[in-house]
Amino acid sequence: MYLLSQNNQKNINFSLEIFPTENKYKLDSLCETVNEYEKYLPTFISITEKPGNSSNIKVIDKITSISNIPLAAHLIGWDKKKDDIKTIANKYWDLGIKRILALRGDPINGIPSPYHFQHASDLIEELLKIRDFDIYVAAYPEKHPEAKSLDKDIDNLKRKQDLGAKVAITQFFFDPEVFLNFRDLVVKKGITMDIVPGIKPILNFDHTCRMAEKCEANVPHFLHKMFENESKEDLNQKLLAMNVLTHQVTRLILEDVTTFHFFTLNELVMTRQLCQWMKVAF
Repeated sequence: MYLLSQNNQKNINFSLEIFPTENKYKLDSLCETVNEYEKYLPTFISITEKPGNSSNIKVIDKITSISNIPLAAHLIGWDKKKDDIKTIANKYWDLGIKRILALRGDPINGIPSPYHFQHASDLIEELLKIRDFDIYVAAYPEKHPEAKSLDKDIDNLKRKQDLGAKVAITQFFFDPEVFLNFRDLVVKKGITMDIVPGIKPILNFDHTCRMAEKCEANVPHFLHKMFENESKEDLNQKLLAMNVLTHQVTRLILEDVTTFHFFTLNELVMTRQLCQWMKVAF
């Protein structure tokens, strides 16, 4: 594994993303996972939201009762009325949540929103009328599937910044050059907010490929070759996945990326190893 020399240490920060559950037993397990993650001092832990869910208020309330880790809440606008957004936003604020990842959300069955929030930009404007949140948004280094071009998609990201977004977290990618090229392009468009790479561990290669196809993220040919014939339960797959992660992170750090966001999928063993490595190596 890559290690910087002692006199060349960098200040590297990372955040972790988890999937929520309101099932009592699974929520207790999730809280145990959060307590484990907390040991590695992430900047914050973010909690995703699925379209059609009312919110993650119960989950966040439970986590704040057992942990002091800063939290960020995803908030989808597609399926909510303005009054819903106001109620949820105020409850999050009262729970101490100051970071909101503002998302349109994927329309269910391709149906446009029946309410106000057709775009993430609509949601950003509304949230900042309610409270002074730190607004995080999504970015797509290989363009959003619905965007006409990457250039048009970057214009949309610039609009989010102009409306008050402070940080963008990218969709996952597997070739670090994709992110580095995207970073150069957004700077040319006048985007100055932090662009944080979203990094996804390959816990199950087949499932990862299906997710990548859905969001039009490229899975390089060499990864198909690496993971062919490897079972998801096989130690070899986990070791390969860790090698891919460390390659991505190392390449980006060498290009002065200092902040990362890891989609943990609530997994503990690899996340623990990754966090330990991040704290020691850099």
